[in-house]
Amino acid sequence: MESTAIGASTYLVWALIGLIGGYMNGRMRQLGGGYTFISVVVGIVAAMAGGWLYIVLFGPGGQNPYISLISSVAVCAIGLWILSLTGRKRGPDDTDDSE
Repeated sequence: MESTAIGASTYLVWALIGLIGGYMNGRMRQLGGGYTFISVVVGIVAAMAGGWLYIVLFGPGGQNPYISLISSVAVCAIGLWILSLTGRKRGPDDTDDSE
């Protein structure tokens, strides 16, 4: 009989996927440390939601349990893409000098 419990390591991997995706998104946008922090938080929440949603819809004991990781990456990417659409755009003349 299969176990229906999701291990803590699965949650940690989903969080790590979101952390890496959010950090990469924040660094690529180069809008400052505040945006990077928000991007990491959104990445972690989206990745964990994507993995959890896959488990809820298809169950933890499917043919390939690693597909939840792909779902986690996909939802993380979508969440970060939506965040980047709402973020401030930095133009070529935009500087952080406040005089």
